[in-house]
Amino acid sequence: MGICQESRNEQIASEFSTGATSLELARRYGVSSQRIFQILKRRGIQFGGVAYRTSTAGTSDNRRLIANKYAFLSYYGCTREQARSLSTVGQRRAYSFQRHSALRRGVGWEMNLIQWLLIWEESGKLEQRGRRGHKYVMARKGDEGPYATDNVYITTFSGNLKDYWLWARPLKKSTS
Repeated sequence: MGICQESRNEQIASEFSTGATSLELARRYGVSSQRIFQILKRRGIQFGGVAYRTSTAGTSDNRRLIANKYAFLSYYGCTREQARSLSTVGQRRAYSFQRHSALRRGVGWEMNLIQWLLIWEESGKLEQRGRRGHKYVMARKGDEGPYATDNVYITTFSGNLKDYWLWARPLKKSTS
């Protein structure tokens, strides 16, 4: 290793120990972050805990938290704190399962968690939901259109099948 490289490596170690991040050093010296870690390791700098920094003062952690916050907000339509205070884990799972099931079948979904919960709570059947004949489900009017607050109702599983045969079957016969 040349004298120039040796002094560069000393400078990298010095800057890292005074707070520079591996990403900043990599950009400044035109090498990869991994190369910075190799140089620091050879200099005896231990990684882990406080010394292991890949971004300035938790910036990447903050970005990750903000991204998670917006992802949660766009998915559930409320903040994580609101969802936790308004619903249980089982209810959030049920919402997610129904939403994914609808989207997998190509059916639109235009409700957030709070709207979904309100419909169920207003029906008084939230604790009785399920996919058996006597359990309750959220169904679409005429089995058409998206799951939206003005296009759904709560009925039994067997009632939903009955409604499907009443509404959808005549339509299919008339189109054939």
